[in-house]
Amino acid sequence: MSKKQNEELAKKNAQELQAEVAKLKKELFDLQFKHSTRQLQDTGSLKKNRKQIARALTFKNQKARSAQ
Repeated sequence: MSKKQNEELAKKNAQELQAEVAKLKKELFDLQFKHSTRQLQDTGSLKKNRKQIARALTFKNQKARSAQ
């Protein structure tokens, strides 16, 4: 993930980050389904997606802690 994408995540509020996490989790489910049915060509996309989810959750948690 590039610095630009990290900056975009940092600019989002908690609700937008939650929506982003939900979208990424749905995408991860779809990728896992394709992987299990042997339709997924790029298996590295699973790892990339999990890392994106973790980054989004990290920014969400940072926003929640700074609001307290």
